[in-house]
Amino acid sequence: MVSGAFLVRSTPESLPVKSRKLPAAFDKGLKPWSSKLPRWAKMVCYILLSTLTAASLPITIAFSDSILEFVMIWGITYFGVSAEFVVGHVYVHDDFMDMLYNPSEAVDHDGVKFAFVHHYLDIRCFDKFWLEYRVMYFGVGTPNMMFAYPCYFLLAKVLSASYGFALALTLARMTWWHFQTVTHEWYHCPESKRRTYWFITRMIFRIAETMNIINTMEHKVHHKHGLNNPEDVEQWTDTWTFKFFDSYGDWIWKRLLEERKAGKKKSLFNLFETQLNFAWVGTIAVSITLKKLLSVLL
Repeated sequence: MVSGAFLVRSTPESLPVKSRKLPAAFDKGLKPWSSKLPRWAKMVCYILLSTLTAASLPITIAFSDSILEFVMIWGITYFGVSAEFVVGHVYVHDDFMDMLYNPSEAVDHDGVKFAFVHHYLDIRCFDKFWLEYRVMYFGVGTPNMMFAYPCYFLLAKVLSASYGFALALTLARMTWWHFQTVTHEWYHCPESKRRTYWFITRMIFRIAETMNIINTMEHKVHHKHGLNNPEDVEQWTDTWTFKFFDSYGDWIWKRLLEERKAGKKKSLFNLFETQLNFAWVGTIAVSITLKKLLSVLL
C-alpha cells in the first residue's frame, strides 16, 4: 500500500505549490495498474505481442527491397523510438511534478503512478511485477496507448502509400519498444534474478551491455534525484543514442519547468501530443525519403 503520507516533502521556493500530497487515488496501492484484466489475460496479451515482435524480423525482410532498406528500417525506427522514449520520459516526470505540486491537475493514470513508485518509493517494482509492467508499456488496458500502433501504421501507410512498408515500420517500432521495456527492467534487476531470464533474452542483453548499447551503471545517474529535488533530472535515454537526444530532453524539461514556475499553461509546442507527433512524422518521413533514395541508387 502506498500512502500519500510518505510523499510529504520539502518544497523548492522556485516552484508554486498548492499541495504536497498525492491525490487520494494513489492510496489504492500498487494494484491494479493500467489493465484491470486478470493475470491470465495479461499473459495471453503479452504472448501475442511477443509473437508479433518475434515475427517482425522475417516480415521486414519480406517487405524490404534490399539489404540496405532492411537495415534502414531498423536503424531509423531505433532512433525514432529513442526520440519517443525521451519525449515520453520527460512528460512522465512532468506528471510527477503535478502529483507533488498540483494534485488537482495530475493525470489519473495508473502507469504514471506506477512509474512514480519506481522512481521514488520502490525502485524494483518493475521487475517484481514484470508482467504488469510489460503489458503497461504495450498499452494493454490503456486505450490511448493501444491505439498508438494502428495510428502509427495508418500514418505510415498514408505517407508511404505502401501497406508492406507501413507494416514493416510499425513492427520494427514495436520491437524496439519491447527492447526498451525489458532494458529498463534489466537495469533494476539484481544479478541473481537476471539468471531467471530466458537464455536468449539474457544473451541479447549481455551482448548489448558489452557493446555499450545499454549500460546499467550509467542508468544510475538518472536516479540521483529524489523527492527533495524532482526537478533535477538527468539522462533521459535508456539505450545508446546520439547526445542530441539527451540534450533535447533537457531543453524540453527546462521549458516545462519555466512555464510551471511562471504559472502558465503549456504552450502548443510544449504539449506531449505535439512532441510525439514530431517524433512519429519525423521517423516515417526520413524512412520514406531514404527508401526513395535507395530505389534510385540501387
